Amino acid sequence: MPNHPSSTPNPEPPRIGLVRGEGVVAQLIGRTLRAEGWRLAADAAEAHWLVHVTNGREADATPILAGLHTFAQRAAPGPCGGIVLLLDLSPVQVRAGEPPAPFAEALVLRSLQAAVPLLALTFAPRLRVNAIGILPGSPQLPQGTPEADIAAALRFVIDAPALTGQMIALDGGRTALVPPPGLGTSDQT
Repeated sequence: MPNHPSSTPNPEPPRIGLVRGEGVVAQLIGRTLRAEGWRLAADAAEAHWLVHVTNGREADATPILAGLHTFAQRAAPGPCGGIVLLLDLSPVQVRAGEPPAPFAEALVLRSLQAAVPLLALTFAPRLRVNAIGILPGSPQLPQGTPEADIAAALRFVIDAPALTGQMIALDGGRTALVPPPGLGTSDQT
């Protein structure tokens, strides 16, 4: 019987991850990966996946990009792994008790959305690159994004081998209010 490509399973990348970042979401990611049977690496040389958690306050993205390139160069050899950029805007506050302006949120989120496909092309085919954006509460999610949703999005991004160059926004529909660049507003014809 001939060996068809569809009958040959793709090798499962080892579940070894490196989590960079601080705060509640970085801790959640570490707990989620451990609960899924992952081993957390202390160094890129033994990891197949990097989850980089940022709050978007960096004035200069150069250190983040340098860290991604370093991971790509030092990542453990073997089957395809990846990078997940996790933008956590949920704790960002302009003034005590007030969420950041929607324009500032949209600007940071859209910047990440534009960068991810370019990063995916840069690191393909060995590494997939995707992002998850977490925004503050919305009318649909007044308490913010549930931890279970963050964990589910991370699982999906890692477990979907055809997914690369994409960003998932966990925002209760907030980014739907700001059209992507070039599309204008809903009242334009």
